[in-house]
Amino acid sequence: YYWGVFKRMLFPILVIIVIKLNPIAWSTKSLVSSELKEDYVVGQRAKGLPEKIIARKHALRSSAPPIITKSAHVILSLVPEIIIFESIIGWPGIGYLFYRALDLSGGSSIKIDANVLIGLVFFISIVIITINWIADILYGFADPRVRVKKED
Repeated sequence: YYWGVFKRMLFPILVIIVIKLNPIAWSTKSLVSSELKEDYVVGQRAKGLPEKIIARKHALRSSAPPIITKSAHVILSLVPEIIIFESIIGWPGIGYLFYRALDLSGGSSIKIDANVLIGLVFFISIVIITINWIADILYGFADPRVRVKKED
C-alpha cells in the first residue's frame, strides 16, 4: 500500500519542488554573484583567502537574509496552491479538506462547513506564523550583523 502511494505521489511532488526551487536558486545565484563583486570580497581576495572560503563565509552569509526571506515566501505560497492541487488530484490532505468544507459542487446552493473552515484557517495561520518565526531565528544564525541586544 505505502509503495503504491509513494509512486503516485512522486511525480506531482517533484513537479511542485522543481517549480518552487527555481526562484530560490535564481535569487541565490544573483545575490551571491553581486556580493562577490563587493569591495570587501575583493579585499579578502587580496589577502589571499581561498575562493571557497570567500564564497561561503563572506558572500553567502551576507546574502543569507534575503535568501531566507525568499525561501519563507516560497514555502508560504504553497498554502493556496495546495488547496487547488489536492482538490484536482483528490489527495486526502488539508487542501482537499478545505475544498470539501466549502462544497462548491452544489450548483446554486453553497454548503459551507464553518467549523472545519475556522479550524483550518486557524491551523494555517499558526503554520504561517511559525514559518515567519523560524525565518527570523535563522537570520541571527545566518548573518552575524543581526543581533539582539539585551536592555538593562
